Amino acid sequence: DPHRLFESVMHLDLENIQRIHISQEEIDRITRMISSARKMMLIAGRASFSLIYYFGFLLRQIDSKFIFFNSGSDYGYEQVSSLQKDDLLFAISFNPYYRRTYDLVELASSRGIPIACITDYKTSPLVSMLILR
Repeated sequence: DPHRLFESVMHLDLENIQRIHISQEEIDRITRMISSARKMMLIAGRASFSLIYYFGFLLRQIDSKFIFFNSGSDYGYEQVSSLQKDDLLFAISFNPYYRRTYDLVELASSRGIPIACITDYKTSPLVSMLILR
């Protein structure tokens, strides 16, 4: 029954939203990071790219400092290598974690670039590389 399926999916989505635990301090910190970044690069791959595309599209309406691309693209390493310590890398990745997104976040982390992410679990491989200032 399509109606029951829709209801079930909607109920699961609401449960997932209710499980989000973000403190006011975390919201304040990420807001400061975004507003103080010289440039903010948003990346994701596969199905998560649709979220980055929408988020990036909206942010580009505000300021041209927001750049977004599919982490599976050929120029991902060059883009991330161009980041400086006053920039911000923002990644989205959910299980199963796309290796290319992980590799790009790892590259930024090794260079000391501030990193923020949206992911599904505290055990996500991205969490260990977060650099929040």
